[in-house]
Amino acid sequence: MSRCKIALGGMLGKGISFSYNDSPSDSSINESLSVDCDDQSLFFKPLGMAQLGRNERKNLTFEGASEYYWSLFVEPLQR
Repeated sequence: MSRCKIALGGMLGKGISFSYNDSPSDSSINESLSVDCDDQSLFFKPLGMAQLGRNERKNLTFEGASEYYWSLFVEPLQR
């Protein structure tokens, strides 16, 4: 079984946070995506807490961000 909580307001109240703990009263997070941009595009940038020991992910599209959080959600099921 896998559970998670995704909420607006990542680190410092910005972005979208992900937590394996789905309790509404818990404010812990395991990953956070912040919105950033360059001169050509708007993208999500992972904080990197869930990436330790993995391939580094950088500028994610909207679809890439959702796939990233989905992969974090199903990871416990794949073990």
